Amino acid sequence: MAELLVLGSAAGYPCPRTGHASYLLTAGGRQILVDAGEPCSRRLAEHNLYPSTLDAVFLTHGHADHTGGLPMLLQTAIILERAKPLTLVMPEELIQPLVQWLEATYAGPSVSTFPMRFVAWEQQPVFEGFGLRVMAEPTRHLEYLRKKSALPLHAFSLRIAVEGVDLVFSGDLGGPEDLDNQLTVPVELLVCELAHFEPKHLFEYLARKPRIRRLVLTHLAARFLDREGELVARAQHLLPRTLTVVAEDGLRLRV
Repeated sequence: MAELLVLGSAAGYPCPRTGHASYLLTAGGRQILVDAGEPCSRRLAEHNLYPSTLDAVFLTHGHADHTGGLPMLLQTAIILERAKPLTLVMPEELIQPLVQWLEATYAGPSVSTFPMRFVAWEQQPVFEGFGLRVMAEPTRHLEYLRKKSALPLHAFSLRIAVEGVDLVFSGDLGGPEDLDNQLTVPVELLVCELAHFEPKHLFEYLARKPRIRRLVLTHLAARFLDREGELVARAQHLLPRTLTVVAEDGLRLRV
C-alpha cells in the first residue's frame, strides 16, 4: 500500500510552523518527492527519513516555494555519502540554471557523491519508472509571468498511477480547468492548491468531474488560513461523495 506524507503545505509566503510545498510518496519500497519547498530536509529528518533513500524528485515548476529546499536536500544526501543515482524531473527551462545554482551552493553534480539524472517533462510527458506512471500536463499558472519574461516558463500538474490507483497533484494552477486532462477518470486522491481561485469555483468544477475519492486542500491563500472547518464544510456540501481534508505538515494518508 502506498502512503503520502505532507512535508510542507504553505503557499508562496512564509507561514509559522508550516513548510512550503513538498510531498513524499512511498510505494513498493520506493520514495518519490513531489516538489521540494523548504525545509523539506528537516521535515524528512523529523520523521526519521533522509534524502539518501529518495529515488526521484518531481518538480511541478520553478517558484521558490516549490524548489527552495532542493540545495539543502542534495547537500544532506552528499554529507550522508549517498551513492545510488537520483532522478530529478522538472520543466526543461529549469535544468541548466538549476544545475548552476546547485554548483554555486556546492551541492551540484561536480561535487556529488552520486549521479544526478535530469529529465524534462517536455521531453518525457509520460514518465515511467520506480513502479510509477506519471502524466505531466501543463497549467496556466505562469502565464502572467510570460508577459514579463523572455524565458519559456512552464508549470505542470501530475497524475501518478501507482499500485492500481491514480493520484493527482495540481501543482499551481491558472484555474481548476487546468486539471481537465488529469481528471478524465476517477482518482483516489487529489492534492489541490487553493491560492489562486475561490473555493466555490474549485468545488463546483470538481462536482462535474468523475469521482474523486479524497481531496486534500493545500497551499492555501492567506485569506483561508484559520478557516479550515469552513472550507471542509463547503466542500462536503458540493462534493458529498468525496472525503475532504485540509493539509497540514505531518499529515499521513494511506492510498
